[in-house]
Amino acid sequence: MVVLTDGDEYQIYNAAASVPVDQKLFRTVRVSQDATEVEETLALLSKKQLAQNRIDTLWKAVHVDRKVRKALESMFSGDCEMALVNFVHARTKDLSVEDVRASLRRCRVQPDFPLRMDELEEEAKAEKPTKRRSEAAAEASSVSLGNLIDAGLIRVPAEIEANFKKTRLTARIEGPEVITFLGKAYPSLSAAGGAARAHVLKTTESPATNGWDFWRIRVAGGDLTPIADLRMRFLESPKIGKPRKKGTGSAG
Repeated sequence: MVVLTDGDEYQIYNAAASVPVDQKLFRTVRVSQDATEVEETLALLSKKQLAQNRIDTLWKAVHVDRKVRKALESMFSGDCEMALVNFVHARTKDLSVEDVRASLRRCRVQPDFPLRMDELEEEAKAEKPTKRRSEAAAEASSVSLGNLIDAGLIRVPAEIEANFKKTRLTARIEGPEVITFLGKAYPSLSAAGGAARAHVLKTTESPATNGWDFWRIRVAGGDLTPIADLRMRFLESPKIGKPRKKGTGSAG
């Protein structure tokens, strides 16, 4: 961040931002107009708050808000966007399209995006678990059926089952890429799951199926659990190690 000041006005620029020069301005404040706002703004440049990336959080919000504001304002300028006209018209059925368009042309919209650091930080906290879950899901998807068999989490041949439209279906894992259903071998859990659903639906076309969630297997204690849960057990066990690369016994 770069700060320019004449003692009264302070201008803060994000010099490193990959945006045009005229968009690098982050905030302008004047001591003569609002000393409290100046204090709060310059506090963002303190060593502690820079370490917490608070100013980066605000900069991102400001940058996004500018783009959204420009997009909103463009919808009301000149010949109104038909998407907006149609949206309003659908909710005011007693008005004609021309009535709506004429009204929107008279409308003067000034979008306001008040920034509150506490709200931005709460949003950031809410995003982190989502990112962690997506990262965990991506890591779990790298665990193959062969990994689970090698680790002893599945002992072949292993009976698996599913319930679809009140129909109990059974299949068997014979190997990393051999799952049998009604006497026919399929190369993956998903292929076998699609075939099982097609059997119930009485169709020749197998619907797309996530076999890891579709099929369940009995674990210690006799409880049925989705096979996908075994992927997480594999990753959480410090004794098992990393999954081998896909293509070496993977079954989707």
